[in-house]
Amino acid sequence: MVETTTDFEGTTGVDEATPIATTQKKTSAVARSSRSVKLGKCPTPWQLWHIIRRLGGIVAAIVYIHTLTWSGIWSLRTISGVVLPSFNLEINDVKLILKFAGTGPMSKSPLVRDVLAGNTTPRQNTLYLNSDVDVSSQGCSAVPHLGEWVYMNDFMRSNWDELVKQTSYNATVLKQVELIAPVVDCTFKPIVMGDDTISRVYYLVRSKADPNDVMIIILSMTTQDYSLPERYQVGSAGYVTLIVVRDMSVPLTYADYFTILALEYPYEGPEYVVYEYAGLTREGKLILDSIPSNPSDTHRMRVTTIKRTGFYINSESSRANMQNLHWEIFLDPYLALSRWEWLGFTYCFNVWGWTRIIYLAFALQTVFSIFVLTLVAYHNLRRGKIWIGDAFVSISHTLMFQGLGAFLVWAIEGFWRPFMMAVSDGSALGGGIGVSMVTEVVHGDLIILYVALAGVLGAILRERIDPGLVVLLFELSFHYRFQIARWFPKTHDIVVEYATNDYYRGRVAIPPEYQDVSPFGFWTTHPVSRDLDAFFSNLFPVFVSFAVLLVYVPVRKLYRRVYPPPMLGYSSRMTTGNSVQGDTSAIKSVFTMFEIATGAELQNRVGVVADYDNCVYVKGTRYATPDGIYCNGFVIANGKWLIRTENLLSILMIIVTRVRLRDVYVYEFKDHKISQTARLVYPDTVSLKDLFFLNITVLS
Repeated sequence: MVETTTDFEGTTGVDEATPIATTQKKTSAVARSSRSVKLGKCPTPWQLWHIIRRLGGIVAAIVYIHTLTWSGIWSLRTISGVVLPSFNLEINDVKLILKFAGTGPMSKSPLVRDVLAGNTTPRQNTLYLNSDVDVSSQGCSAVPHLGEWVYMNDFMRSNWDELVKQTSYNATVLKQVELIAPVVDCTFKPIVMGDDTISRVYYLVRSKADPNDVMIIILSMTTQDYSLPERYQVGSAGYVTLIVVRDMSVPLTYADYFTILALEYPYEGPEYVVYEYAGLTREGKLILDSIPSNPSDTHRMRVTTIKRTGFYINSESSRANMQNLHWEIFLDPYLALSRWEWLGFTYCFNVWGWTRIIYLAFALQTVFSIFVLTLVAYHNLRRGKIWIGDAFVSISHTLMFQGLGAFLVWAIEGFWRPFMMAVSDGSALGGGIGVSMVTEVVHGDLIILYVALAGVLGAILRERIDPGLVVLLFELSFHYRFQIARWFPKTHDIVVEYATNDYYRGRVAIPPEYQDVSPFGFWTTHPVSRDLDAFFSNLFPVFVSFAVLLVYVPVRKLYRRVYPPPMLGYSSRMTTGNSVQGDTSAIKSVFTMFEIATGAELQNRVGVVADYDNCVYVKGTRYATPDGIYCNGFVIANGKWLIRTENLLSILMIIVTRVRLRDVYVYEFKDHKISQTARLVYPDTVSLKDLFFLNITVLS
């Protein structure tokens, strides 16, 4: 087993640690087991492996600090709300309308030239584009459920008439044209999927003054939420954009776009009013100012509106993940005709975000530990010795507390984070509309729980688990959880089904008494569903790597039972003769002077902690090793004082403020021995210089 450097200072004359072995094998044992790594000498493979493992522990501690810090910071930010760009949003492309629109003026398009045979006389039916060669007036042949009246001829014509009647005061182009026929592209995804909350109809029209001047007016409509702050009014609304396309070779301008809103639709109306774009709110909501038909009688209203999906616990002002979506405006006529692309933001809010402030305390504790470790390693390096301590030792002392803290945070939040993660991951795995989340927050939760579970495993089996291995396994499983999830179809399907079902919970059921008013449905936010099967199935890919530890730790324990590590002895030049014993009869000390003086018995720590030796034997006398001292929470200050690591900050405050804020005790140190009585620290007892010359060595 590889241990840390355990050399005495050069002045003592002690050279190297060796396992206690038989006299006959003494020479080979010394050569084989030397763990002292000195500058200028090539380390053995075993020593090099030991250094790599300790460096891995430092990296693991830094990753742990980084993860907890960002988790705490982002969680605090969710108290006031975090706005994230939404990714993986839905893009609805149509395939046929571009072929029928052609590449030039609409009057010369294949739709007019071939389908209508050049005759632009108004018709009484609708043109349904089923394929390149199939244009029907009966409906979409491949979509039997199109019988719902969103795309029925009568509704599309009546809706057109209402728009012309109510909005032509501003959208004057509507007064100047007459309808030839509505056109429906049957490849439009919402038609295929049966989504009755959005619609797109291409109205083929011609100028009343010039029948040869043909154009397409694209009507895109969705039902969504609106808010009228000045009246404290909220509700549903029909949101409409009209786009006028005359020539496919001429780019569009914003003058070709009209924004229209019908408040309270689909429950009332529609009462259409033209609006103009005024900006976006921080949460991504559209700000629209009304353009009244009679400004002298009706004042302008400022409305915010957005298509919202998402979920919450208790209420939107408690814990919520909401997507605020609007569609992209294209000035390219090809994209304007063929694409409906949702843009927007995800708004994450958590009134309990402050609870993760404890993560920042955990991180600061670890930062301080690494700072102390760096000072000790630096001063050892100046003495020509390479010593790297266990950077995870301070974390391992409080793992159970940290794990319980993370679980308590989840409980206080109502397990908001894991359920939100299940919805987000399930949506990504299923290829649905993406659900963004603050991944950094749940990353911090899970790394604490994972490392704490590893600590419990080590404590139960009384074994040490390398911190670098634990953190590496977690990071791999967390960052590759989607790939891992696909290895297990059963849990994968549970999570995908959960996310899909939760998404469709956002569709509001229109009461029967309102169903004759409008054919449109309505989407909004909803309480998140809580499914324990989905909860555990989504966490399974993250914790599946724990199986490696479940195999590794028992195998390691069995190996150590079969091949127990030898006790360490020292060959010494402090006395005549050789102190390496051929047997253990000379081992006569039960406790070291260090233990007797401090009252702190050297503990063989288990759990997530690096391998180390507590003690070595020199001529039968038990000595505390540098690792044993450090891992039990002590350091030596400037070769004078033995100080508990946890007291360093208190001593620093006493020195700086010149006030003894609390009673702190230190032990005098000299020649690898410490005083049997502790000294109370006063402002002049320990100097500031002493605190920055931290080291460790062997203690009797």
